[in-house]
Amino acid sequence: MDIPWHRSLRWKLRAFGAGTSLVALLAALVADVVFDYAAYRVDLRQEVATDAALTAHLLPTSLRFSDRTFADQTLEFVCRRPAERVA
Repeated sequence: MDIPWHRSLRWKLRAFGAGTSLVALLAALVADVVFDYAAYRVDLRQEVATDAALTAHLLPTSLRFSDRTFADQTLEFVCRRPAERVA
């Protein structure tokens, strides 16, 4: 008398182990994506704040002394970074 494959204890244990592994893998994947996204947002915010502070510090001085070349170079540096164009 042979037991059908879907009723055997071996099959049930393998299915349970595979299901548990799949759930753990998906949970780790979601956690990694959320962590990377949050870290990216923090880094982007810091880069934008740094560029804004640098621009706010350099542009008024160059405009006060009518140094348009230096002002253009400062703005070109900020515009060259792709993160600011997206943000």
